[in-house]
Amino acid sequence: MPRDDFRALPVRLRRGDAFLRYLYVKAHRGDGQVAPRDRSLFVAGLPLRLGEQAALRALFSAFGDIRDSAVHPSKRTAIIVFQTPASRDATLAAAASGSVVEYIIPNTEALGLKVWLDEYKAERPGNLELQKRIDKWMIDFEEEEKRKKKEKEEKLNEEGWTTVHRKKSGKRTRGGDIAVQPISRAEAQRMKQKAKLKTDQSFYKFHSKEKKQQEILHLQSKFEDDLKRVAEMRRKRNFKPG
Repeated sequence: MPRDDFRALPVRLRRGDAFLRYLYVKAHRGDGQVAPRDRSLFVAGLPLRLGEQAALRALFSAFGDIRDSAVHPSKRTAIIVFQTPASRDATLAAAASGSVVEYIIPNTEALGLKVWLDEYKAERPGNLELQKRIDKWMIDFEEEEKRKKKEKEEKLNEEGWTTVHRKKSGKRTRGGDIAVQPISRAEAQRMKQKAKLKTDQSFYKFHSKEKKQQEILHLQSKFEDDLKRVAEMRRKRNFKPG
């Protein structure tokens, strides 16, 4: 069988277990520097527990010392670089002959579908746990806001500003108090001009509204006069002398 073809390497992960998992290995055509062609092995079909560097090295160290290894982010494929070409060749020979490699995982560790289920449940903790996380986030957020507010007040005090707190009357709002701070002369002038503009706009609106009301009253009066005139014309037209 050519070295470029995949070979199935049987692996037993439980002691005395008749169930075998198969890894698919072949010679890796490396770049000659990081992954030398005569010592590199490409591995596919990694189960979940073997997709970690430590487990992968422990498994393939049965064929010889390992110089380097790299696992794909999907954790389903990897590249093994042995110290000697003989170790790589021994791995391919074991796969070709169907020799079983044992890498015993403790019975306390999950395998296969149970691993996927555990990961799924860990990512979806349920409504109660989710509510706890939300509550903690809200508490942390409020504490951070208080810290920022305190830092701002301290900075204003250092610059000579005075921060005055007072209880807000009327409807209660979250937070309980408000901060009243002095403003600069330019800011006060800008606010004054803004207030004046708002007053002028309000007066203009009131004047326009009053003018419209007068026009409506005038039209209503004119309409009533027209009704009286029409009634008078009808009365004269229907007049019959005795």
